[in-house]
Amino acid sequence: MRLFPSTAWLLKGELKPVRRSWRETPQRRSVNQRKGRAYQLLITTRPWTRLHAWMEKKLDGQGVKGVDIARMYAYDGEIRSTKPRQHSDPVDYEGAAFHVDSFDESDKVLAEYVLASASIDIHKKRQKRADRKSGCRNMSLHQAAIAYHLADTSRDLKFDRLLKSLETATDMTQKQSTELRAGTKRLYREFLVQFKGIICSTPMAVADAEFRNWFHPHLITVDEGGRLPENELLTVLAFYDAPVIVVGDHHQLPPYLKFNANAKNDLQSSNPIAPQLRYSTTERAVDAGAIETFMQFNHRSSGFLHKVPSQLIYRDLMTPFSRANQWSSLTETYHKFLLELAPELPKNETRLMVTLEGSWDSYIGTSARNIAHARWIVATSIKAVHDKTLTSRDGSPMDILIMAYYRAQVQTIEQMLNQAVIDGKLTREQRLQIRVQTLDLSQGGEADLVFVDYTRTGDTSFTSSALFFPFQLNRLIN
Repeated sequence: MRLFPSTAWLLKGELKPVRRSWRETPQRRSVNQRKGRAYQLLITTRPWTRLHAWMEKKLDGQGVKGVDIARMYAYDGEIRSTKPRQHSDPVDYEGAAFHVDSFDESDKVLAEYVLASASIDIHKKRQKRADRKSGCRNMSLHQAAIAYHLADTSRDLKFDRLLKSLETATDMTQKQSTELRAGTKRLYREFLVQFKGIICSTPMAVADAEFRNWFHPHLITVDEGGRLPENELLTVLAFYDAPVIVVGDHHQLPPYLKFNANAKNDLQSSNPIAPQLRYSTTERAVDAGAIETFMQFNHRSSGFLHKVPSQLIYRDLMTPFSRANQWSSLTETYHKFLLELAPELPKNETRLMVTLEGSWDSYIGTSARNIAHARWIVATSIKAVHDKTLTSRDGSPMDILIMAYYRAQVQTIEQMLNQAVIDGKLTREQRLQIRVQTLDLSQGGEADLVFVDYTRTGDTSFTSSALFFPFQLNRLIN
């Protein structure tokens, strides 16, 4: 089992697994795809519903062709795995759980079959263009399974006749429901056995017996290893024989507990199991000195904006990837852009701290926003997007990430950016280059230029927590 700091670097090819048999050249990669050796399984604990789209974009950018990426939810639903939280609006969790449980995999397959059948008649030209696409494609598991079935319905004529009979039916008998469930299970089994590509899912979903019995990957990567409890990770890995790469940073967020570990009453003292539940495999590997590399490719400390986080959080193990005299021409271009904003910026820094004197924050409910911050960020983003010298590494248009600490601030900035499109200050294509997300949603992402908006000017609240320093400093690539 190998441990690395980030899935992003692994997929970009900047971190290579130690086993040389996994290092593929473009020629070997294309041969392996033709021979069907592209089996991979990605287990992730972050918001992986966006990961599959991000992975498709990265693989297309690297010239990797013909890789299918499937995203899989747990068979039985995951709504009960989340503890209800306080919310301003009443949420019927029991009702939601009932509807999720009643809408099972067979219902998804039937719904997808109806949609796919309609699209064949209505969107033939669009489908032909999609079939000619040379890059990768991502889809949900039931979408991929139905596409597999429609490619050759003779594989299960009985199931195909059942789907056709139910396509226009308003109700189904108990016998039809039983046959639909059995057919769905057969379809999933056949699809998983022959699938050549990448599946993005969660630890709970890949531990399902129906899934692990039929899908046997050649490589497993586990993201957010520092967030996943050790015993949970080891339980998942026990079901698979493939090589495993664990990526993560145990200095960011520890494993999450749904109960109060320090609760005390007449019958209960502090929970003695809590320390073990908050211990990740990544942290144990770091403590034991058994990691492959702590940070082989590091961009986080390049700007030297805060020297304290490297010392306080990373024990001075976070060393700069390059010095100013080793910068690429593109990095120098971004530094020149920052000099226009702050002429006094030192030549060896690529990060800029901006303070807007006199700005103040207000609240929408319990969420803070700062109009002055939003206006400055939007104006600077528009300026950056119009600067044609600022690009991504491959020469494509730059990506901008605006990371705000509060949802209200995210909505405020998005409204200003959308208004800029209406006013003609931004084109729709330029607007798509700018992403506005909260701290949690931007976790694991990357961009060429990043704005971190603390929003609040009074009480710093959770924004001063040491756990957030790594998030604040790991977004900028160049």
